Amino acid sequence: MFGLTRDFVQQDGIRMVLGGREGMPISKLNTVQSRMLSSLSIPHHLRLFLKEVDLSVTLEYSVSGKKLLSHLLKGARLSLAELYGLLLQVAEGMEAGRLHMLRPEQYVLHEDYIFIEGPLQSGKVYLTYVPLEMIEPAQSLGESLKGLIMALMPSVTELNGDGVQRLLHYCGEDECTALGWKELLSALLTEDDGERNSIVNAETAAAASTSTEAVKLPVAEWRGGEKTRRWKDEDDAEPDLAIDAASPPNGRNSSKKTYILLGCILLDALLWKYAYLDHPGRLPLMLCGLATVVFIAISALTWIGKIGGSKSEEEEYLEEETEDPGNRFSFGFGSASPFGRQDKFDVSQKFQSPTVERSKRVSAGILEFGTGEQETEWAEEHPKTSDSGAATVLLSREKAPASVEAKLREGGLPYLERTEEGSDRRERIELNRTSFIIGRSSEVAQYVEPSEGASRVHVEVFRSGGGYVLKDLDSRNGTRFQGEAMIPYKEYPLADGDAFTIVKGNYTFHQR
Repeated sequence: MFGLTRDFVQQDGIRMVLGGREGMPISKLNTVQSRMLSSLSIPHHLRLFLKEVDLSVTLEYSVSGKKLLSHLLKGARLSLAELYGLLLQVAEGMEAGRLHMLRPEQYVLHEDYIFIEGPLQSGKVYLTYVPLEMIEPAQSLGESLKGLIMALMPSVTELNGDGVQRLLHYCGEDECTALGWKELLSALLTEDDGERNSIVNAETAAAASTSTEAVKLPVAEWRGGEKTRRWKDEDDAEPDLAIDAASPPNGRNSSKKTYILLGCILLDALLWKYAYLDHPGRLPLMLCGLATVVFIAISALTWIGKIGGSKSEEEEYLEEETEDPGNRFSFGFGSASPFGRQDKFDVSQKFQSPTVERSKRVSAGILEFGTGEQETEWAEEHPKTSDSGAATVLLSREKAPASVEAKLREGGLPYLERTEEGSDRRERIELNRTSFIIGRSSEVAQYVEPSEGASRVHVEVFRSGGGYVLKDLDSRNGTRFQGEAMIPYKEYPLADGDAFTIVKGNYTFHQR
């Protein structure tokens, strides 16, 4: 990117280092932009540190506590709204940069240079800005944004509507700007919320009409904070409403408690006035004191609901659950009665991303960028049909390229040999993919590391140029390469016989 090399170092945390192959002269640096990035905390921007040695400068970005977007895309899925939200953060970051005189063409809008703090679905996005003097960008802002969308689309569980098409169309326009991109994404998110609300309202009406098919149905409702059961006619049928735990207290019970407390205070005062003050003595004093203790006990029992009040709402609900747990369900519209319970459902489940099996992935175009080259790989697998028939499921590729399959048949593929401490068992692991992940998750990793303490996605072994490269994916317990701790995201070229360790698993790389 921009003719710069990239590396990662462990210095005051983890830093991503960008520099020239033969050093970058300080004259190529835009000093104003560099000072902005190094001295100010600009929203959604990585903090920049400049390191100058012999009139050459390197750009160091602090990435501690953040994960590469490309790393998170290997094991997480996005809903359409989450995709829009992530892209909106990118637009907001570029708009914030524009206010600090940063040019949109100098952002590296690639998944290997975008970092996320937190989970992919709700984390904060951080962008990499390269503060060089005026340079001719390799591609326009629209082309960069289009490439970013294409990289994210395989991780989207379901595509509905024409939002993505509108985004791609806008990227192809000559007037594509960060502000226009932000406004379009805001509009798409608003439309998406509107569609959700309309669906919720439709399901509410459907649930209400279904629950009144009979002339009279026993329902539970709340009146003045007190739960009562009555027979509801068709004419006044309405969906049950769930009361929040923070609702105001029961009005009628509260009034009753107040009267009992005031009565106890008044009776105690009268007793002291007429029994002790008018006739002082030891016996009246003892009687009045005992009466005061009794009144205090009555007041306390009244306050906690043991006297003068009905059972609390929570206790009543729990008792009903205990008596017949099979006939009571908690739904988005409240607590349903046993009648028609099959017709209501939790509307929130409608918008949860469906879990898609690996064997049901749909073909998706995936842009992969190597060093100085760009290649396109297409994965073709069985389509997943949705209930509506209009949705498209896009997920990551799984099928190995034809050249890799041919080498696998010939037995010429590189492989890893795994051993474990305290065991003589050896295992051969064929590197039958251009990107091979080792980790704890069987859903993401091509090989599951059984050692306790391995991360969900621990390391990646991938092809680069004519050889293979090892990279630690910011694992929790780290990886040791040739006996030394690996720096997260730093690429380590593999030679025949090189060894690395994941917790208790020892791996040796063999070229053939």
